[in-house]
Amino acid sequence: MKDATVPLTVYETPNPEHNVSPLYTVYCERMEDFTDPARCWIVKERYGAWDEKEIDPTKKKFKIDVTTLSPNEPQHYLTLDEAHEQAEKQMMLRVRSGFCYLFVRDFYEAPWHKIFKVSPDGRRVEIPVRK
Repeated sequence: MKDATVPLTVYETPNPEHNVSPLYTVYCERMEDFTDPARCWIVKERYGAWDEKEIDPTKKKFKIDVTTLSPNEPQHYLTLDEAHEQAEKQMMLRVRSGFCYLFVRDFYEAPWHKIFKVSPDGRRVEIPVRK
């Protein structure tokens, strides 16, 4: 895998393991064919939807897995700061369309992720995760 930032994943529900929800994942990826080492990042987005007919939540698989944003031409390459800003804007676009539960990886302690309810103005309120 290419160098990439920690993804921002938004769902329509705070508990997607029990209430199946499609998701959007937004992240920044460093392109390998850059000519300017400062401007070598793009913003990518992936849409996924679970196989809702699968009853066992441990076996759920994506039935839809589509890259919905992936500009790969050098004129779209950004600095890392610009890419982070653009990724945040893309995530907020999804928040305003109902995907307002943000899951963020926590690399320091279990349960290994945090959940935030994001309002359309960008405010985030953490939702406790059961350990």
